Amino acid sequence: MIGSESVDGSGQTSSSGASTWNLRTAVQEFERRHITNVLASAGGDKVEAARRLGIGLSSLYRKLNELGMLKNEPSEASASCEE
Repeated sequence: MIGSESVDGSGQTSSSGASTWNLRTAVQEFERRHITNVLASAGGDKVEAARRLGIGLSSLYRKLNELGMLKNEPSEASASCEE
């Protein structure tokens, strides 16, 4: 059991300014940092990043969208139609 002496009471805030006492916000911040790090280590390759994260590519895209990390990228289908 964790007692109150284990909590420093600093009320730290995330980079977005939201209190990390909110579990949902803390989890989102962790996911954002972790996915960013995995994408960087995979050289930006989303297929490889999804594999390393142990999730499907569509799940990675959904998570990127939920976290506001999805840039306006042309879809592969529209890119192949232009060739």
